[in-house]
Amino acid sequence: MFLLPIKIFFQVTLIIVCVSLWEIPATDCFAQQKTATTLNGIVKDAETDENLRNANVYLSNTTIGTSTDSTGQFTMTTIPPGVFDLVVSLIGYERQIIAIQAISSETLYYNIKLTPILIQTNEIIVTADQPKEWQNNLSKFSTIFLGKSDFTNRCIIVNPEILNFSLLNDTLIAQTNSIVIVDNKALGYRLYIALKEFVWNIDKDYGYYLIYPFFVQMPPKDIKEQTKWENNRQRAYKGSLKNFLHSLVSKDTDADMFTIFSGPLKKLASGEGHRVNPGDINIEPIEGTPLFSLNFPGFLRIEYGKRIGQDYIEGGKYNRRWVRTTGVDDLRSVSIITLKSSLTYIDSLGNLFNPLSIEVSGMWGDKRVSELVPID
Repeated sequence: MFLLPIKIFFQVTLIIVCVSLWEIPATDCFAQQKTATTLNGIVKDAETDENLRNANVYLSNTTIGTSTDSTGQFTMTTIPPGVFDLVVSLIGYERQIIAIQAISSETLYYNIKLTPILIQTNEIIVTADQPKEWQNNLSKFSTIFLGKSDFTNRCIIVNPEILNFSLLNDTLIAQTNSIVIVDNKALGYRLYIALKEFVWNIDKDYGYYLIYPFFVQMPPKDIKEQTKWENNRQRAYKGSLKNFLHSLVSKDTDADMFTIFSGPLKKLASGEGHRVNPGDINIEPIEGTPLFSLNFPGFLRIEYGKRIGQDYIEGGKYNRRWVRTTGVDDLRSVSIITLKSSLTYIDSLGNLFNPLSIEVSGMWGDKRVSELVPID
């Protein structure tokens, strides 16, 4: 029997955010798909109707994006089937998010108007004399934000000086109007992260944060480093929430070494619960879309890895204990999930299209920014 601390973490929302200083190349990472949608449109100032150049336009949770040209026009091709948030941002304007459905080989057109806002920024210069309290809060923030995984020590917050902290009783609050830049040298990504909310109880070690990351692949120094990054990305995927959701849709949970239990939260956290047949979890295709609806009552405990029996002698008697081996270097291989809404939506690859609908704790709650990867 194991004990799992009841630590309700989340919610990390994978929504890409960019700023106008970036030149985002249009990509076709889903070019292998037979069905693809093209997005066209124009971005204008809502007050003056002026065409806005260099506005960033992209799909949340992907690396697909572009910038508007001198006439405010944009085009993105080979959009894979799915339901996405079309995100439009430009410094000095309110960010706009539009829900779109890419279902068939069609062309969608959007006339987008951004509302001007007044941005005030205070530059912070980091020196050796930075206040000790700020340094302590940064250390706490980094530990929580980056998470606990084998890749954490290869992650670094490049520009911590843009962060402002406040500590109310035992609750740490982090804020910034700028973009938090994180280099993940274990996975080969630079992340540009808009931090919307960060609230964490330090004493009880639970809380939530809401982020909007954009991924840029780092150039490898050689083939060896590229291979290492690809292997690490695969390790980040194995046993992940996305891996589990994909296994549910494809009915491969046993082959992918996932075991599911249901029951009251306290019993699940102490290793008890009833074994669940994956076929009993309600997954239904949504007609006319590439998505599936997923719903289940209460809480589920997900164990990742194979269970093997180990015999040992104690008091002159043979005994057997069960040990779970994951095939990766995770010491903890157990997660607990619950739905925060009546259902959630996923695709056949296990991509989650409304991340705030699932709350997680355990292994999936611990692996945070250090194991984030874009939708593929």
